Amino acid sequence: MARLTIIHGGTADPSGRRGRALQRAADAGDLVRLVPGRFVDAGEWRRATPGERHIARIKAVHDRLAPRLVVSHASAAALHGLPWAGEFPETVDVLDPRRTTSQGLAHVRK
Repeated sequence: MARLTIIHGGTADPSGRRGRALQRAADAGDLVRLVPGRFVDAGEWRRATPGERHIARIKAVHDRLAPRLVVSHASAAALHGLPWAGEFPETVDVLDPRRTTSQGLAHVRK
């Protein structure tokens, strides 16, 4: 399974210059924006399998997750190369041992 390369921009670049250039490239269709400040090459994205795309989404949010969170459900299946019935979601599934209820965020589902 090929892994997509995550391109960091936006707040990851203190000058902000690269972030604007990456956003322009995404607007032009050369990059795909996964989450704010995280992009992948559009050509690689089109060639990737659904599982590879979901792994890229996981990698895009990973450094923003609290250490206590554990990747789960469809996201865990993608990471382990396991089959998944249906389509992979656009959000990353995680378990939070401190929560007793679910929480849906823009890119993460707890």
